[in-house]
Amino acid sequence: MMTTHPSTPTASKRIATIDVMRAIIMLLMLFVNDIPGVDGLPHWLGHAETEEDMLGFSDIVFPGFLFCVGMSIPFAMQSRLRKTAGNVLGVLRHVLDRTVALVVMGLFTLNACKTGLFMLLMTVGFFLVWLNYDKGPAMLKGVPQKVLKGLGIALLFAIMLHYDAIGKPFHTGWWGILGLIGWAYLVSAVLYLLTRSRLRYTLCAWGAVVLLCIINAQGGIIPEQYFSRNIFLPFWPGGWTHPALVMSGMVAS
Repeated sequence: MMTTHPSTPTASKRIATIDVMRAIIMLLMLFVNDIPGVDGLPHWLGHAETEEDMLGFSDIVFPGFLFCVGMSIPFAMQSRLRKTAGNVLGVLRHVLDRTVALVVMGLFTLNACKTGLFMLLMTVGFFLVWLNYDKGPAMLKGVPQKVLKGLGIALLFAIMLHYDAIGKPFHTGWWGILGLIGWAYLVSAVLYLLTRSRLRYTLCAWGAVVLLCIINAQGGIIPEQYFSRNIFLPFWPGGWTHPALVMSGMVAS
């Protein structure tokens, strides 16, 4: 007589080295974020000045985070493709949703007033719009998600109107840290979906992005009448540096 044993749920497969690296970089980001304004610290701990031929310790933390983001993309995309039975459009929608979330959060943190009320309302709006309600508080279970998300959108929109009322309208500026991550993630994730696990094509895509980064940094390589970064994407931040860093991590993984 055969006996059957109840199947146990498969544990989520995590890459421990990437998780540890991400945790260390997050800790370092919190550390360097508190360096400005502290007197008596070594010069190399801070950011290098524009004219200095060096990198400060604070200058390498954010690139390290972008590299870590890139290392996670192949595993995340493969997992998402398995869950959706290879539905590339569904995965692309997920990528766009994440990009919008990061870019919007980046813009609000960039334009944020340094007041407790603004920060509170902004944070509440973020939670209402992007909270995972399936794992959210029990008190919200009975409220339709669309209603809560609508309240969050209305709250964030009201903050934007308040800025117009005080004569300081929202602006994209440099998009904020989260916005930079969002744009770099979008480019890298889309390129991965086009190349998948075919390393030769991924390397070609990475090389093209690095080339754009070099051309942007060295303005005299191609005459301006033949090349302009603004022709590609007028809003593009960072001159392709950030996608190049993310894709470097993607290639390494």
